[in-house]
Amino acid sequence: MLADSIGIIYMALVALQTCIQPAVTRLCVAPTVSGQSLVLMENAVSMLLAISLSPRSAFTDWSVMESAGIVGPPAIMYALRSFFKQAAYRRCTGVIFNVINQTKVVFCAIAAWMLLSEGQSFQQCLALMCAVAAGAMLVVPSKSTSDTEKVKVASSASGTLFALATATCSGIAAALSQVAMRTSSRPSTLFNFELALWGLPFVVLAGGRINLRLLLEGWQWRTFLPVALQAAGGLLVSAVVKLKGGVCMGLCTVVGIVVSIVADMVIMHHVPNVRQLIAVLLAGFSILAHQFSADQLLSVGPAVAMLNITLQ
Repeated sequence: MLADSIGIIYMALVALQTCIQPAVTRLCVAPTVSGQSLVLMENAVSMLLAISLSPRSAFTDWSVMESAGIVGPPAIMYALRSFFKQAAYRRCTGVIFNVINQTKVVFCAIAAWMLLSEGQSFQQCLALMCAVAAGAMLVVPSKSTSDTEKVKVASSASGTLFALATATCSGIAAALSQVAMRTSSRPSTLFNFELALWGLPFVVLAGGRINLRLLLEGWQWRTFLPVALQAAGGLLVSAVVKLKGGVCMGLCTVVGIVVSIVADMVIMHHVPNVRQLIAVLLAGFSILAHQFSADQLLSVGPAVAMLNITLQ
């Protein structure tokens, strides 16, 4: 009974974090803050949270070389995703980001088929097609009749492409996470720690030579809020999947997308158009149709959690 209540609370928190993350990032992160500094801080906070929540026994037989070989590939892909994600947060609304981000299921299915020879049922294929349709409705620009509308389309195009790149990296990284978890099972908190740990070298190298002054440029106390929110969201997702299963995580995703419409209206004063609302419906249907037919998702555990960490 207590576990069910805790699970419901975690589900509500995940849905809330999903819907407000893009808006909070746009409000709290100044344009001068570098994406590299945000990703570095996000990984550092994720490591601290994961260590504090990991059982002591998790590190008893832990090996640096084994961890790097198993978790390194998905960690690098998730680190690359973080760069795209931070860029997308600053350029598109929460509704657009969350809907396009659900196409990660398509990329995950393709990568899982190539890496693990996992096929999809007919219902799942239909669900994936709905996800593609939802993303296409937002990626393909609508016909603009006024100069103002054309400017708005041009300004959001880059954010849409960054969101699509985020979904691509998320899907591939999720499949790599499944490979890692099948190779060596480990607690979800330890897995989160390893993802952040082995993602750090890539973030440092990808950003080139680090200038401490430029790295901290634009940082304020409020800049830490979206970073902490992002790190906490990853751990909450893992907890939801462990307590309630992958299907419930899908429900959280749908609720998060719907609530993000309200969040955008209240925080960013942005009212979604008809095309965006239809895309939301298609995305919600694709998530429910895919996860309610995917019984195997309930047993994947942390790998499913990693699939859903990038809901924001």
